[in-house]
This record gives sequence, C-alpha cells and structure tokens, in this order.
Amino acid sequence: MRRPPARFVWIGGLAALTLLLILRPGWKDAPADRQIPPSPPPGLGAADQDWDPAEIFRRAFWRHPAASDRIIHGARFEWNAADGSLERWQWFLELNPGPDLLGILRDPENFGLIPIATGTATRGGAEAPGSAPAWFTPAQAPAGFEVLQNPQGGLTLHYRAADNTLFATDAGHGFAAPAPR
Repeated sequence: MRRPPARFVWIGGLAALTLLLILRPGWKDAPADRQIPPSPPPGLGAADQDWDPAEIFRRAFWRHPAASDRIIHGARFEWNAADGSLERWQWFLELNPGPDLLGILRDPENFGLIPIATGTATRGGAEAPGSAPAWFTPAQAPAGFEVLQNPQGGLTLHYRAADNTLFATDAGHGFAAPAPR
C-alpha cells in the first residue's frame, strides 16, 4: 500500500485544525472574569475597558511588574465626552505584591499614602463614576485589611497580609486643557 505524499498530509492536518478552531464551541466567548463596564455618568459616552492588567499596573505604580509581583485581575474604565476627549477614568487591580513593591507603596515619600482606619477610605477618588468589578472585594470584607490612601483621596490600597493580597484602585477626571500662554 502506497502512502500519500507528505504535502497532502500537511494540508489535511491544517484544514482539520482550522475547522476545529472555527467550530469549537464558545471560541468567541469573553473570559469568565471579564466585567461589563459600569454605566457612564450623565453626559458621558460609554466606558471602554480593553486594557492589559500589566499596563494598568504600570500606569498605576509608575513601574513594570517585577517577577515577584503576580497580577490576579485588572480593569480600567474610561469615559469620553461627546467630543471624544477623555472625561473620566477609573481602574482596579488585585495582585500578590512582591516585597519590593509593598515597601515602595508603604513608604509615604513615594505615593504619599498613609494608613487610615478601615471603612473610612473614599473609593478611588471621591466621585468615582462606576462600580467595582465583582472580584474587587475589600469594600465587602474590610476586616483584616491594612488600608493606605493619599490624604486627598484617590489612590487607595487594601492589603491583607494573611494571603498577601493587595486591592488597589484610583479614579479621576480627564486631562486638563493646556494653559494659555
């Protein structure tokens, strides 16, 4: 019995693989932990949430994640004005911080964060427009958390030493218009 030429085997294999990928159930479904963006405040356009958690980390902490930093979840929402300009933003992170990041965040000289009483934190900016994703849980279970926040509000960290879990959030307005000369 004669074997088919190798090119037919390769073509058949690629065709089968392509068909498998196309017909696989749920191949277009979003990941289970993907959140629906919160409703925008009145006058703002829809929220956009297509951000890489490592990029959220980089923008939040002004550094790339170290090998010892393990990001679990991340979400960033942006709301645009009718003219397309960035009007509001809000982000959330859940991670297991490495010792270097934890030391930097606890040092008030770096981010101006100070310990505050549990339950007194403003939620990532006093007028944060959206609600937190379901995985962002410190508001539901504040016991056992060390809470750090900038005195003017904004950047807020909830750290639970028992399992080395850090929840971080911040929110703000878009960019200010340039000052006239």
